[in-house]
Amino acid sequence: MIILFLAVSASILLLVGLTTQLASASKWALGVLCALFFLVTFKHTVITATVAGFSSLFVLIIILAFLITNRYLVWLLSIVLVLSAAASVRQDPVLVKAVHDKFGAGVNWGGNRRADIFAFCLEEASGAYSRTTYKTTWETYSGAFKGLRSRISPGNALADRFAKAEADIRSGAPVPALPGNVDVYTYDLSALLASNNKWNPRPVILSLNAYTQDLARINEEHLRGPDAPDWVLFDLMTMAGQLPSLNDGMSWPALLDNYTFISYDGRFVLLRKNETAHPGSKYEDISSGTFRTGATVRLPAADGLLFAEIDLKPTLLGVILTEFFRPPQLHMTLDMEDGEIRKCRVISREMETGFLLSPLVSNTDEFAALKAGPFRPQNEKKVTSISIAPSYGGSVFWSGTYALTVKKYVPQ
Repeated sequence: MIILFLAVSASILLLVGLTTQLASASKWALGVLCALFFLVTFKHTVITATVAGFSSLFVLIIILAFLITNRYLVWLLSIVLVLSAAASVRQDPVLVKAVHDKFGAGVNWGGNRRADIFAFCLEEASGAYSRTTYKTTWETYSGAFKGLRSRISPGNALADRFAKAEADIRSGAPVPALPGNVDVYTYDLSALLASNNKWNPRPVILSLNAYTQDLARINEEHLRGPDAPDWVLFDLMTMAGQLPSLNDGMSWPALLDNYTFISYDGRFVLLRKNETAHPGSKYEDISSGTFRTGATVRLPAADGLLFAEIDLKPTLLGVILTEFFRPPQLHMTLDMEDGEIRKCRVISREMETGFLLSPLVSNTDEFAALKAGPFRPQNEKKVTSISIAPSYGGSVFWSGTYALTVKKYVPQ
């Protein structure tokens, strides 16, 4: 992404130099302003994994390029366009979901170097690029126009549109009427809100927002306290190839302790609160130590559910650079008992909170099996060893070592 930003900035500087008749100092000043503008755009769109706005800026550049037939400018714009297309394809949520549905959660063609995933992404690339560029722009403005028209039109057009949207959600994800109150994990609230059940939200409403130890602990305490929801609908959803058990990972033991499996309809696992709540979980200490980033760490040979706490800090230079550029993502490689290798994106602050490391729970089906059955994971889901490394940059951004604590969950 740094290369992408620099390429765009360079193209703007070149464009300014070719199209203006200003003095040299003025052209450089204007070029610096353009570079700062693209830096802000880069931070807002790429870091938040929303490339539509960033990609749409290339339309303006290409239009201006047609006004000036310069082979160097066209060549540079072609490079930028290719980089933009690649960024758009990799960040398209529809394509990410399709890859996960076809090849399993926690995989991506860039990280695993798998030819079958790469070929699948190439086949879907044109649709992904259109969704993240002109289709997104069209839907944004057409949706705003439809909303304005429904509000100024006579009659009940707005109410009818809302009622139809609710009905569509209910038909796609039916939720039964439940006594008491309900919450949803991890972040899809639409089905619950459309069901007319009473929503009892946790303090940090979406699991993906509980990304620090303090925020995760607040949600866990809510599940163990008197105001805990009577029912929980659980649908394990992750973003951008992240390790599924990281989001609200500290709350998983509370769900295991204080909730009983009722049913699984293929979309939601339905959990009911127990009459007796446990204020805390029990663990058996297994191992702890400090390991080098990138090195393979073998996990203790222990049955049951293994939870981990990992403390991996950025360097001082990494903290400074993060203010200007997106830091390299951290990836965890998991070696499975059956020989399979899985690679998932991880977030340093979420790993500090404690999360289920083994067995690997990748989707709602596996969570349902974990919650409904005995706590004896099958061999193919056991994790035998892990390694954690940044996608690039090494110790420039991230510390060369990290602390790992592994403990075994004791059912109550």
